[in-house]
Amino acid sequence: MRKHNDELAALANELGERITAAKRELMPKIRRALDKLNVSSAELLAEVMASRHLFQEPKTQVFHGVKLGWPKARGGLEIPDAARTIERAEKLLTASQFKMVVKTTHELRKKPLGTLDVDTLKKLGVNIRNAGEYALVSISDGEVAEMVRGMLREEGER
Repeated sequence: MRKHNDELAALANELGERITAAKRELMPKIRRALDKLNVSSAELLAEVMASRHLFQEPKTQVFHGVKLGWPKARGGLEIPDAARTIERAEKLLTASQFKMVVKTTHELRKKPLGTLDVDTLKKLGVNIRNAGEYALVSISDGEVAEMVRGMLREEGER
């Protein structure tokens, strides 16, 4: 098992080195391309701002995959003091309106529950699963496995 873990570690290290080398080569090019994109985006935005009269109907248009124009802003809610807003809502709104806009939750906290004795847990209706001993095979050097799991997660996201 140790031999296989060492082989996995070597492959993971080689992959990491290749990724680092690719980043070292390509990141400067990516940064330059991003700078060019930001400049052209700012220039186009200035042109759109100067040409508002061209976007009366329709308000937005798409040219070569680039959407531009004057869409209506959605706006957003700003709640500087949530507790105070909830207090005011409780006084001003009907019960059904209050229930609609204020979320009240009751959730059990598992960690603190786990500190209670078994009798109390049974009285509460909490079942204890998978307690007791179990078979274990593990490499004490878990860093390699964690690194590989991270790489696999990254690969799965793409």
